[in-house]
Amino acid sequence: MTETITREQMENFWTKYFPYERVYNDQVDGIETFLNTLASRNHMLMEGACGTGKTLIGLTAGLSAIREPAEWATHQQQKSGWNKTGSLPTYERVFIATPVKQQLKQFVEEMRVINNQQPADGAISTVVLRGRDDMVPYLSDSVGKNQYDRDDVDTLRQRSRELVSPHSDYDINWGLVSASATRWSPPENASVVEQYDPNRIRAILERLEEHVDSQGTSQMNIDGQRVPYPEYLPKLSDVANVPEIANGRFDPFYIGFLAHAHPEIHEYEQLTFADLPDSIVDTHSLWKKAITRGICPHSQMAHLLEEADVVIGNYYHVLDPMSRQLTKKKVDVLDGETVLILDEAHNLETIARDVFSFECSRETLEETQQSVGAIESMVEQRYEDFTTLIPGENPFEQITSMEDLETFQNQVVANLTDQIDLQQLPFNSEAEIFELFKADDIPDDKTWDDLTADTGKGRREAANRAFGGSSQLVKMILQDLTDNENTVRELLRPVSGALRRAQSKLREQAETLVSNDYPDREYPTIEEVSEHGLQRYEKSIDRPKSTNKDEITKEIADAVRDDLPSGYQTIWSLLEEIEGIITLVNQILPKDSQLTASASSFLLTWGKADRTQYFREVIVEPTVSEDTTGEASTWQDLWTARYRIHNTLPTEQLRHRFSEVGSVLLMSATLEPLEAYQETTGVGDSLYPSSFDTDNDLGKLMTVPKSTTTDTREIITRQYPLRFSETNRGTYAVKLPKFTYKNRGDPVTQLKQMSRCRQQYLHALEDAVCRIPNVLICMPSYREAQWVVEILEERVDKPIYLDQSSSATETSELLDQFMPANEAILVTSSLGTVIEGVDYKGDALHGTIVVGIPIKPQTDRRQATIDAYDARLDTLDGWTAVNQIPAIRKARQAIGRVIRGPEELGVRLFFDERYAYTEHQRRDGVQNYLSEQEQQEVMDISPEYIQPAVDRVLKQ
Repeated sequence: MTETITREQMENFWTKYFPYERVYNDQVDGIETFLNTLASRNHMLMEGACGTGKTLIGLTAGLSAIREPAEWATHQQQKSGWNKTGSLPTYERVFIATPVKQQLKQFVEEMRVINNQQPADGAISTVVLRGRDDMVPYLSDSVGKNQYDRDDVDTLRQRSRELVSPHSDYDINWGLVSASATRWSPPENASVVEQYDPNRIRAILERLEEHVDSQGTSQMNIDGQRVPYPEYLPKLSDVANVPEIANGRFDPFYIGFLAHAHPEIHEYEQLTFADLPDSIVDTHSLWKKAITRGICPHSQMAHLLEEADVVIGNYYHVLDPMSRQLTKKKVDVLDGETVLILDEAHNLETIARDVFSFECSRETLEETQQSVGAIESMVEQRYEDFTTLIPGENPFEQITSMEDLETFQNQVVANLTDQIDLQQLPFNSEAEIFELFKADDIPDDKTWDDLTADTGKGRREAANRAFGGSSQLVKMILQDLTDNENTVRELLRPVSGALRRAQSKLREQAETLVSNDYPDREYPTIEEVSEHGLQRYEKSIDRPKSTNKDEITKEIADAVRDDLPSGYQTIWSLLEEIEGIITLVNQILPKDSQLTASASSFLLTWGKADRTQYFREVIVEPTVSEDTTGEASTWQDLWTARYRIHNTLPTEQLRHRFSEVGSVLLMSATLEPLEAYQETTGVGDSLYPSSFDTDNDLGKLMTVPKSTTTDTREIITRQYPLRFSETNRGTYAVKLPKFTYKNRGDPVTQLKQMSRCRQQYLHALEDAVCRIPNVLICMPSYREAQWVVEILEERVDKPIYLDQSSSATETSELLDQFMPANEAILVTSSLGTVIEGVDYKGDALHGTIVVGIPIKPQTDRRQATIDAYDARLDTLDGWTAVNQIPAIRKARQAIGRVIRGPEELGVRLFFDERYAYTEHQRRDGVQNYLSEQEQQEVMDISPEYIQPAVDRVLKQ
C-alpha cells in the first residue's frame, strides 16, 4: 500500500490547493511532475488506477502555476534536478474536460472542497460551461414554454443589440431618461459590452417596468421567483415608436445582462463570482441569481468566463469547431495560456472521429437550394433595373483621377435612390443603401496613381473603392465590367443543379434502404413505433481500400458539366466561390432573412476530401416527434436522411488542438499502450504555440497542414498502480474458449440448442454469480447482455438488472436500484456507460466479469478506419489500433469499477482464454495490453476453480 504524508510535512507551496490532510506519494510525484511539465510547456500522459487522485493532481499543479507564479518560480529553482533556464511561462486558466457527465459533477465538488479552504478574498473563480438550451431563458421550459428555437433566440438577440446600439435608428420612448442624453459614444478601446448605449438601456428597462407596474400586465414568475419583466415576450412597440409592420420582438434578459455588465450603469448591480456559492458558476446557482435580476444566464456565463481561473466542460467544448468558434468570440479559453486537462482520455479518438466528421441532411440541402434560388430570383428580377445604375457604357475605363472616382460613386448612389422602387429591394432603408455603396475613406496620402499602380488590377481596385465593402456582389450582379467575366447567374446555375442532384440521390438512397423492409410502403403507425421502435439504416457510398470517386460524386459532377461557366473545369472549383457570394448577399439582407451556404460547403468537402481519411455514407435515422400521431404516409414522416463524411483518422486535427494550448494533461485509468496512444492521438507530434498557426479554422479544414518546424513538444509519462492491498482483491483469467461469434453461435436460450462454447460460458457465469453478492457482468454487446439476462433469470435466485442504451436519467435510476441491493446482478455491454465514471463505493459492487473481448462489429466504415490507420501510422497496424487496443481499454475500465477503497474486497474475472498468461504470446493474446500491475496479478484458472478463487477473496 502506498504511504501518505501530511500537508504540514510537505511544507510545499502547492499544498494550499490540495484540500486534504494527507497526500499519497503518487500524488506528490504526479503534482511535481506536472509542474515540471508546465514549466517546459510540454504535455503529460498519466495513467492512474482508481484512487490515484488524478483530478487533484491536475488541479493542484495547474492552480499553483496560474495563481502563484512567484512561488512556483522559487520552487522550480530550488528543486533538485531542475536545470532549465529562462523564465517560467504564464498561464491564465485551467480548463478541465471530460466526456462523462458524472465526472463533471465530481469536478465541481472538487472545486467546492478546494475553495472552502481558501481565504475569503482568495476564492478560485470557476465556470461550468453549459449550452444555450440550458441557459437561455426563452429556450427553457419554464420561460419559453417550448415556443422558440435557437434561430429565434439569435433573432431576438440581434434585434436587442440593434435596439441599444449607439447608432440605432429605433426611436425609443425615453420616459424618465433625459432626452438630452440620447446620443452616447463608446470610449476608445471599449469592450464589447461598452459598445451599447447605457442611456438607451436604462430607458428600455424603465419602459418594461412601467408595463408591469401601471398597465396591469402580469409579471413573469419563474419557479416562485418574481422577474422584472412582463409575462409575455416584449415587442419593439413596448419601448419604441415603430410601425406595426416592423414590430418584432426582442429579448429583455439580454438587455438586462447589458445593464448589469455595463460599467456606466451604476444603478444595476453587477453579478460577480462572489454572489455565487463557492464562486462557482453552474446551471443551478447562476440560473436563479440571474433570472431574478432580469439577466440572461447564458450571456452572464460567457461574460464571467473572461475572469475564470477554472473552466469545466466536456470534450465538445474543446474539440468541436463550432463550439470553439462561439467561445472564441467571447474569450479564447483554449490558447497558449491555458492548462488543459482531459479526463477519461482513452475516449478521445472515438469522440474526435465524430466531432471532426461532416453531415448534411435533406433539409439542409433544401435550405441551401432555396438560398441559391433566392439569389437567382433577385438577380433575374432586378437585372435590368440594376444596369441603369452605371453611368456610361464602360465607366471604369473613364476613371483616371480621384475626382472621377468620387463623381462615379455619387452618380451610382443618385441613380440607385432616384430610379429604383426602394420597396422592391431587399434593403431596410435608403440610408442603408447609401452605406452599402459609398466609398471607404481614402487616406490623404494616397493618390490615384497609388490606387492603380498594380497593372491589371488597378481599375478593379478602383471599382472596389467606388462600391465599398460590397462591390464584389454588385459587380457580379451587373457583370464584371473590367474583364467581362461570368455573371452571377452563370455561376449559380450549375450550383443549383448540383444541389438538386444531391437531393435526388439522397432521397433515392433513403427510399431504397427503407423499402427493403417496407416494400409495399405500409409503414408502421406511430403507436407501433412507440412500442417497437424503428430501424436505423446506413449505406456505404465509398468502398474500403478504394481511392476512386464514388458514384454520387460522379453523378453530381456529370449532371452540371455542360452548365459550367468559362474558367471552371469542375463543379468543385465553382463551389469554393458560392459561400462568398451568399456571404456578400447576406450583407444587404435583413438579419432575420439570412441565406445559408452550408450544403454547398458540404458538397465541396464531399467532392474533394481525401478518400483515405474520409469515408462517405448515407444515414437514415428515425426521427419521430413526440407530437406526431396517426399513420405515416411517406418514409419522411418517420425517418430523416443525411449524408455523412466520416473522419476515420482525426490525428492531425487533434494535434492542432494540442498545439494551440499551453500544456495538456491527458489522464485515464486505461491509456496503455502509451506509445500507441501518442501516435494515434497526435499528441506526440504537437508543437509549441509559438511555432504554430492558431488562426486556422478547423471547421473549414479537410486536412490540417503540418508545420515545417520540428519543434515538437516532449511527452512526459507517468503510470500509477492501484494502491490498495493486494490481499483484498483477486484478478483471474478463466480459460474458456474464445468468445467469438464463430465459436459461440447465435444467442439461443435452450440449452440443447446452444453451442458447446456458449454452454461453457453459461455454467461459468452461474458459478460466479452465485458466489459474488453484487456483481457486474459486461458482455461484448447489448444483444449478448440480453441473452445473459434471459438464461440467468431461470437459473439464479437474484434480482437481475439489464442496462441498455438509454438516457442518463434512466441509467441513474437503474444504478440506484442495483447498488444498495447487495445480492443482485447488473448486466451491460462493455461499450456501455455504467463501466466508466461510475463510483461503486463500499458494498455497491463485489465483482466484475468481463466476457470476451468487446470488439465492435466489422462494418465498411470500420474497415475504412483500419485502412486509414494502416496507411498513415508508422509503428502500429490498423486492426490493433482500431479494434484490439480500444477493446482492452474498455475491459480494463470495467474491472476498474471494483475496489474503490482500502477496506473493500472484490474479484475481477476475465472470461476468455485470450486474457490468460499462457496465451499471451499467441497472435490474438491480449495480456500484454494490460497494465504492468494487472499482468503481474492476473492468475490463470480453469472454469471449475471459479468458486474457490472467488471465495478465497470474498470470504476473508
